[in-house]
Amino acid sequence: MTKLARLAAVAALALHASGASAGGDSPAGGAGAAAPAEPAATAKRGVAGRVSFKQGSKSFQLPLETADVEVTDLRGRRQYHVSLVYRDAKNRTFAIAFVHTGPGPVPDRLLSDLTVSTPAGLSKLQPGASVCNLVLAVLDPSRVEGKASCSGLTDFGGERRSPDVTQVKFTASR
Repeated sequence: MTKLARLAAVAALALHASGASAGGDSPAGGAGAAAPAEPAATAKRGVAGRVSFKQGSKSFQLPLETADVEVTDLRGRRQYHVSLVYRDAKNRTFAIAFVHTGPGPVPDRLLSDLTVSTPAGLSKLQPGASVCNLVLAVLDPSRVEGKASCSGLTDFGGERRSPDVTQVKFTASR
């Protein structure tokens, strides 16, 4: 299991522990035949970052808990595998995972996880049904910054519609 998959699993378990019911989703797979270009920058201490967002009509701000940025070289091109988990003392959680090559728009097919758990509800990315506009301003091994807005989100089971997650602004650095 890749570090990205482990972080996504930890985020799902934390959400489950907070009262949500887990479904069968798993994040998009590993790097395939790609060879590591740099060691993973898993940051559990010495990280700084924050996410602000609206879930439905309620606004939230959460501190960065963990950041994992794995850089691989795929046919001479850098590819970043990013997993960010933001969580506060009340266990309100925002988790996002994606793969991309640098700053700019991230196609929905490269966004493997977006899970938000707050008193406003549980909102989870549903492949094929959710639409996310994710744009990265900065993407390098030590810093990630971006904005997003997602609609068509569901609960863990994928059966009930959940609040949209909009006006997302996130930063993570080590």
